[in-house]
Amino acid sequence: KDLICSGAPRSLYWDRSLTTCAHAGAVKHCTFSPLIGEKIMLATCSSDHSCKVWDVSNGECKHVLKHEHEITYAEFSSCGGKLATCEPHRCSIWDMATG
Repeated sequence: KDLICSGAPRSLYWDRSLTTCAHAGAVKHCTFSPLIGEKIMLATCSSDHSCKVWDVSNGECKHVLKHEHEITYAEFSSCGGKLATCEPHRCSIWDMATG
């Protein structure tokens, strides 16, 4: 299936055949990073207990962030250097330089 993600001022229609790794479960939420240098990243949260961070320019999966439960929400920091992910009863903060 395809993924459509929208967040002002960006929208994305992404054919999953372009990705190098896909989620095993349903995507529950997706969010764009602010512009980081010349790149925009996309975080996808899934019922497969992972959040994946993608380079929007080439579809490459940069990080797979594993959790104990399904991920329902994520949000990048204002500079894009950190990502907060939320699963039931727990939130985690991730460094985007290291995952």
